[in-house]
Amino acid sequence: MCLKSWSPSDWAAWAQAIAATAAIYFSAKFGRDQSKAQYKNSRKLQKQEARNQEIVLTDAVTEIIKNTDQRVKYVEERLSSREALDNVINKTVHFDLDCLTEVLDSLKQIPLKDLPSAKLVTNVMHLTSAVRQLEIQMEKALNEYREMSAEDFQKFFLTLNQIKTSTTKIYNETEDYLNNLKVVASDF
Repeated sequence: MCLKSWSPSDWAAWAQAIAATAAIYFSAKFGRDQSKAQYKNSRKLQKQEARNQEIVLTDAVTEIIKNTDQRVKYVEERLSSREALDNVINKTVHFDLDCLTEVLDSLKQIPLKDLPSAKLVTNVMHLTSAVRQLEIQMEKALNEYREMSAEDFQKFFLTLNQIKTSTTKIYNETEDYLNNLKVVASDF
C-alpha cells in the first residue's frame, strides 16, 4: 500500500492510533512517576516519624540521666567531708537516703533494647553501675562511719568525686547526642 493512495480517513486512523499509543504511554509513565513520588514521600514521612520517636525517647532518657547527675552531686555535696558525714549521721543536716534508690529504679526501667544507639545503651548501663556503686559506698560509710580510718575516708571521698565526674560526663555526652539528633531532624 502506497502512502500517496491513503485517504484522509486512513491518515486520521493512523494519527488516532499514534495519539492513543502516546496517551497510553504517557498515562502509564505519569502513573508510575506519581507512584514513585508517593513512595518517596511515604518513606520520608516514615523516616521523620522514626527520627521524632528517637528524639522523644532520647529526650526522656536524657532527663533521667540529668536527674541522676543532680542526685549524685547532691550526695557528693552532702557527704564531702568527715564533718558533713557526721552531720548527716547525727541528723543535724537533712539527707535524703532514698535519693539514689529512686534514681536507680528509674534507670532500671529504661528499656535498653529500645534505645536508638549503642552509645546511649552504654551510657545508661555505666550510669546504673555507677549509681549502684555510689549507693553501696554511701551505705557502707554511713554504717561504718565510726570505724573508718583516715585512709578509708580518703578513698570514700575520692570514689564519690570519681562517680560524680563520671555521671556528669555521661550526662553531657547524652545531651550532646540529643542535640545532634535535633539538628539532624531540623535539617531533614
